[in-house]
Amino acid sequence: MSKINDAPLEGYPTGEKLSRMVQETQPSGKHRTIGWVAGIACLGSFLFGYDTGVISGALPYMYMPWEAGGMHLNSLEEGLIGGILLIGCAFGALFGGRLSDRFGRRHNIMLL
Repeated sequence: MSKINDAPLEGYPTGEKLSRMVQETQPSGKHRTIGWVAGIACLGSFLFGYDTGVISGALPYMYMPWEAGGMHLNSLEEGLIGGILLIGCAFGALFGGRLSDRFGRRHNIMLL
């Protein structure tokens, strides 16, 4: 019998019983492979890089003067735009993760 601080752990299975229970229990759900996990992580990284590239491509047009249809940005404003977008991404991931934990991923995806 297992003991912690010389007190028996009552109600918990012993090693032999635990091994038998593990072998008798049927696997549940589909098995996910590391390939799926890696693919989804790569897709997320690709999309993040794509978004960063899109804002980088839009910044030169924001430098243009007001008369040419631009926003006439300076270096500080350019940095603020890039930084605020990344902060927004971080908060979106945090908020989306909490929504997924509370309501489930399927509901979260349908909402998006």
